[in-house]
Amino acid sequence: MLRCPETQVAGVLALWKLCTAHENRKAIAVVAVPSLVDLLGRAGSRDEAREHAVALLRALSGGRHAETIVKAGAIPRLVDLLASGTGDAKENAAEVLSNLCKKAETTRALAALAMPPLVELLASGTNDEKASAARALAALARGDAKRKTAGGRAIPSLVELLAAGTAKEDAAEALLELTWSHPENQVSSVGAIPPLVAMLGDDDGS
Repeated sequence: MLRCPETQVAGVLALWKLCTAHENRKAIAVVAVPSLVDLLGRAGSRDEAREHAVALLRALSGGRHAETIVKAGAIPRLVDLLASGTGDAKENAAEVLSNLCKKAETTRALAALAMPPLVELLASGTNDEKASAARALAALARGDAKRKTAGGRAIPSLVELLAAGTAKEDAAEALLELTWSHPENQVSSVGAIPPLVAMLGDDDGS
């Protein structure tokens, strides 16, 4: 039976409140993750419900529940959110992907389709969205030449982030992963040299 949008929002918010207690997270991950993932892609779900659902998945994905989230089929839904979600949903979807892709190469391979919307988010998002996209790109690019090539289109945006002084560490990490053992991306990243050198003199790295 389909729940009304108000019921969905109320349920997700209540789970979010319960999730603030770490001892509840295992139970929420086991019982609620499939429903949260389903909510992300369910026709008729409110943007607000999707925003809260992906925020809850973000909280769970940073711990020991990454495999549960992947097995529930979250990655295609997260990729869709990156392309068509609200600003908050895009930012949290990028963070979930970043957390999931740190865990295993099989997950990074599943998430390869996230590269194009992440590149777009890095070019056109808010500062927070760009930082989240950079972290996800760094995690996704790790260990695979094809993903590094796909992510290479993000290099101009990463150089801009470095030069602007926003999300420096995230941009630098993404450049490191995109250029590691990838000569083409190394050449494309020559513009990053001055702002990277400037980071060496930063007192706080910000």
